[in-house]
Amino acid sequence: VPWGQPRTWTGLVDSTQVSLDWIAETADVTRWSLDLETIPSNGGKTSVVTVLGLARTTRDDNTEAIVVPWPRAEHWTALRQLVRVAEGRLVNHHLAYDAAWITMHGVHIREPMMDTMQTWHHQHPELPKGLDFAAMWHLGAELPYWKSEGRKLHKKERTDEEQLAYWEYNQKDTVAALWLSYKLDKERTPRKAWLPRTWSIAQEMTERGMDLDEPAVGRTLAYLDSTITDVQDEVSAIAGADFNSASPKQVATYLYDGLGLPVQTVGRGAEQRRTTDEDALVAIQRKQPHHLVAARLKLRKLEKLRSGYLRPMLESGPRLCCGWT
Repeated sequence: VPWGQPRTWTGLVDSTQVSLDWIAETADVTRWSLDLETIPSNGGKTSVVTVLGLARTTRDDNTEAIVVPWPRAEHWTALRQLVRVAEGRLVNHHLAYDAAWITMHGVHIREPMMDTMQTWHHQHPELPKGLDFAAMWHLGAELPYWKSEGRKLHKKERTDEEQLAYWEYNQKDTVAALWLSYKLDKERTPRKAWLPRTWSIAQEMTERGMDLDEPAVGRTLAYLDSTITDVQDEVSAIAGADFNSASPKQVATYLYDGLGLPVQTVGRGAEQRRTTDEDALVAIQRKQPHHLVAARLKLRKLEKLRSGYLRPMLESGPRLCCGWT
C-alpha cells in the first residue's frame, strides 16, 4: 500500500512453537521491531514482562506482527539468537527502556538500526519524544491515533475482550515504530548517523555500571538520618509531641482546622477532599508562610532522598547501573 493511505498488517497471538518459528524466521526480513509490556509485581518494587511484541517487514514489503503473552525461557533464547544475526535491522522506540528488560533475560543489543525516539528527537528537539506524537506527525493517515486505548488496559486483571484489545494495542506499538523508522530514514542526515554507533557504548555502560562508594553513601545516609530526626523534633516542638507528621489526616487537621491556613483540595464534586501533598504545601507556603509547613516540606525532600535514592543504592550492590535516554 502506498504511503499516505491506511495500511494494515497481519497479526498473530501465540506462545507455542508457532511463535518460536516466527521469531526464527524474522532473521530473514528486511527490518523488524520489538516492544514489551510490563506490570508491577512484588508490591510495586519490581515489574515483570507480560508481553513480547514483534513486527517485521517481509521481503515482499508486507508487515507482520506477533504478540507472545508471558514469554518463556525458550522465547528469550530465540530472541537472543535473532539479535545475534539481525540486530542491525532492529528498530525500537526508546530502546534503552526495552533493552534494560531483555538484558535481564540474556539478550544484549549492541548495534541496532535505529532508536526512533532518539532519531526523532534529534530531528525535532522542540517536540515531544513519545511514539504517539511522532507517529501522529508521520503516520496520521497510515495509522490513526491509538495510544488512548492503552491507558484503560494497563491493569493486572482484564476481561477476554480487554485482553484481545491489549494485545492489539501492543501490535500497534510495534508496527508504529517499524513504519515510523521508514519515515525518519528520509529525514536522516550524516550528522545524525552517529546515534547507532554510540548505542553500543552507552548500553555497555548501562549494563556494567560503575563502582559505588558504599562508605561515602553510608556516611551521607547517616547524616540524613540525623537531619531528619532534627526536623522531626522541630515539628514536634511546633505541633506537640503527639503530632504525627507522616499522617495526612493529622497534618490536614492541624493546618486547616488548627491554624486556619488556606485549604487546598483535589478532586471535583463528591470526590473533592482536602489534601496536604507537596503541591498543596507549596501553595500554602506561598499564600501564608508558616514554620510547620516549611519544616514539613523539608522533611518530605529529605525522606525522598533517603528512601528513594540512597537506601536503594546500598541495596543494589557494589555497582551502580543507570539507564540513559
